[in-house]
Amino acid sequence: MKITNSLKRLSPTKVRIVLRMGRQDFESEKAGAVKELAKTIRLDGFRKGKVPVEMVQKMINEEGLREELSSQIWEKHAEEILEKKGVTAVRLEELTNKPWRGGVQITAILEAVPPFDLRKIKRLKVDFELPKPVKDADVKDEISRLIEESTEMVPVTLVEEGDFLRLKGLFKSGEEEEEVERGFEAREQLLPSTAFLGKVVGAKEGDGLVFKTKFSETYPRPELAGKMVDVKVEVVSAFREIRPTREEMSQRYGFGDAASFEKRLREHLGVTREEESMEKGMAGLPDAFWALNRRYVPPPTLVAQEKEEAWLRVLEEADRAGEEAPEEEEWWESVEEDVMKGVASNLILDAVADERAIEVTEEDLQMFYQDVARRVRRPLKKIVSEARKRGEIGKVARNLRRQKTRRRLVREIMDRKGGK
Repeated sequence: MKITNSLKRLSPTKVRIVLRMGRQDFESEKAGAVKELAKTIRLDGFRKGKVPVEMVQKMINEEGLREELSSQIWEKHAEEILEKKGVTAVRLEELTNKPWRGGVQITAILEAVPPFDLRKIKRLKVDFELPKPVKDADVKDEISRLIEESTEMVPVTLVEEGDFLRLKGLFKSGEEEEEVERGFEAREQLLPSTAFLGKVVGAKEGDGLVFKTKFSETYPRPELAGKMVDVKVEVVSAFREIRPTREEMSQRYGFGDAASFEKRLREHLGVTREEESMEKGMAGLPDAFWALNRRYVPPPTLVAQEKEEAWLRVLEEADRAGEEAPEEEEWWESVEEDVMKGVASNLILDAVADERAIEVTEEDLQMFYQDVARRVRRPLKKIVSEARKRGEIGKVARNLRRQKTRRRLVREIMDRKGGK
């Protein structure tokens, strides 16, 4: 079957494709359609499917048949033609037909993705910092942080220097007094007086302490600072801070010695910093794409779809927060450019992925849904089954492919910035 075709771009987001089929091929298509139709027609005096084709042909409206055939021809050949022409269609706006040399001419008006000059990607610039080298001080700080996180406060029977205790009672000097119910650290320089430490060391929870001492000149209550004070308090609770050593931390994380632990921490910090830098770079891609081609016009249908999804998210967030949603027109005015950039960015990422044959594998999808299952604590098979029913697998695959492409582009930029 011979079909000639031609394409003309009417605007950045609109194309016209004309298909022409000659008499012989069109008559062959028409004969096949009539034969299929004859199998379904019921007519008095004939069994179903036994009505002569000649009678069926006389019953058919030629214009209606040509319209039906034109639609079938377009559906059968559109994908191959668009692929050869390098056109990504978004929506079929109009499909018309007319007789042509005994055959048919089919004209399709399509909303399509605008072309993007992928050579510009070599000039792509994104404003973000490269990951900083990990220094010895960074590793020490990370160990200190981990030790701090692993520090525990455990109750103690008898108070020792350095423990933390909560006292409840009264400090009194003459007519001045202070009701007390707060924590203290059992260290001489942090207590109200130098003699205070000796009074609390050896005490236990529930003990009552009664003594007289001269408070420090720096005590925060000026009416008691530097005065002899009668102390009458009860030890409400006492705790000790248990801080692991570096060696203990190494063993806790499965390393035989501190040197191996520090080496692994250095590697971890390096990976973390690189990932943070990568995330910043990827976040800057929409603006970078926009800067390369400010005339790039995303298809209106895709912008409208993204607008609708974004607006629904705004309404859901407002509902969850118990707040009033903004006016839709004002909201759209504030986010329109960002949405346009986002849609354009995704289209350009798809074009880059096509050019570089970046694909999403079954393993990629498996890892994604395994992560989802871990986070929501539900069986993996159930998560995947529900996603398939909702028709989400394709969307997830597209997003994963775009994510792969983002990482590839930012990695190239990082290599260029680093002089590689």
